[in-house]
Amino acid sequence: MNKLVKALDKHVEVRQSTADLGFGIGVLLVDLFLMTVGVTKHISAGYTTTYGITAKTFPKVVFIAGIVLSLMLIWQALAKRKKNDPNEGKIVFHLINLAIFLDLALFVAILIPVGYPIANVIMMTIMYWLSGGKSWVKGILMSLIFTVVSVLFFYTYLKLAIPMGLLSGIL
Repeated sequence: MNKLVKALDKHVEVRQSTADLGFGIGVLLVDLFLMTVGVTKHISAGYTTTYGITAKTFPKVVFIAGIVLSLMLIWQALAKRKKNDPNEGKIVFHLINLAIFLDLALFVAILIPVGYPIANVIMMTIMYWLSGGKSWVKGILMSLIFTVVSVLFFYTYLKLAIPMGLLSGIL
């Protein structure tokens, strides 16, 4: 186990309602962001059928369902908190989870500007380190191999549109 993982290997105990409230707010914020920015900016309208279904229809339905469910969870958590039940369950929260979430948020934030290959190498190397890896060389090597294989398969073979960012002129 490396020093970073040892430092983040702390546990915080919170009430079930507090965990539900935090999770509900997090899901609500992510769904609102993806609904407003992700769907409108990054998914083109494309072709429609006679029923008006486009490439944006399915993501919108999923995000609206996520918004409704997260609002229900928030409402339920607030109702539980009001009761202040002493027998309410506790949730053990590991701080390493926060580091993993921040790594994924970094990946999403840099995906478009720097491109999938660079963002994926960074994200996977950090994940390797957070999972207890001790060798940066091994982490970078494994993430490079996975990224090259995934780019060759999805971008070159399947011809899927992958954001290449800084590497768009090279590849």
